[in-house]
Amino acid sequence: MKKIAVTGANGFVGSTFCRILAEKDWQVVPLVRSAADISQLPASLQPVRIDYNDTNRLTALLQDCEILIHNAGLTRSLHSEQMLQVNASLTRQLVNIFNSVEKLQQFIYISSQAACGPSDGKKPFTEDSLCYPLSTYGKSKLMAETIVKENTTKPWTILRPAAVFGPGDKDFLLYFKLLKYHLAPYLGSIHKKFSIIYVDDLANLLCLLLLNPSSFEQTFFGAYEEAILMSDFVEILERVMNTFSNSLVIPVFLLQAAAIVAESIGRFRGRTPLLSREKLLDLQQPFWEVSNQKAREILGFQPEFDVYEGAVLTYRWYREKGWL
Repeated sequence: MKKIAVTGANGFVGSTFCRILAEKDWQVVPLVRSAADISQLPASLQPVRIDYNDTNRLTALLQDCEILIHNAGLTRSLHSEQMLQVNASLTRQLVNIFNSVEKLQQFIYISSQAACGPSDGKKPFTEDSLCYPLSTYGKSKLMAETIVKENTTKPWTILRPAAVFGPGDKDFLLYFKLLKYHLAPYLGSIHKKFSIIYVDDLANLLCLLLLNPSSFEQTFFGAYEEAILMSDFVEILERVMNTFSNSLVIPVFLLQAAAIVAESIGRFRGRTPLLSREKLLDLQQPFWEVSNQKAREILGFQPEFDVYEGAVLTYRWYREKGWL
């Protein structure tokens, strides 16, 4: 049984990666920070709590692993500099360890569609499209990608997920909650279009990368073949929840004002707010469309679910866990 280490294993995406990998008979080493909430990790997996600054222990833990999947990082922060430093420096540190451990054969970096930036509305972006990230988060992911490409001395692969939804996700949970009260908010316009993927399909795509020479020194978008209009996504959720909604178009300037207030409160409390002006840079863009053609043609990627099926499973999980 081959051994695989996953950083950021406790989160929504990381925990799903670990579950799917274990189901496919990989021996998974879930790496989590010392204070991390591990409630989403499968009970069958024993998390390894780690200080990522402890390079000696990290190196020792990875000595008998074949693959390192780097999924950890900040998605939001009170200070832009902190996000750039953490996401870039941690990646550099792990790349250096990867290079030094003889048994490790592949470094897989979980990046983001945000590293590429929003699309132009004319056609979906491909992996060869020029990158123009808007937010600090997107810039930090692109910086980390560059570190991987320029410094890794053994096979590497970069996976850029589009918008990911599924059981355990807290971002799309907000839409489910608002629809429960018959509200469908739209930021600026109801005509926004974005690429999306159900988390289990993203995990299955990840599995196609593992020790696959066709994936070496390559970047892949993780998304469904077709992007979806936000209004169509809302209609799907209405069907899943057997409800109706009233559209509410929120002017961007109102959310910008709300973001400033949220940031001020966050600094006072020492907590990172869910809404910030940085986050709005990405949220207000009308198009986030990417192509999965490369993953289909090179890796043979075929999703097991569609958006409706994924929404049904997600809604069922939210209800069972008392999140809705």
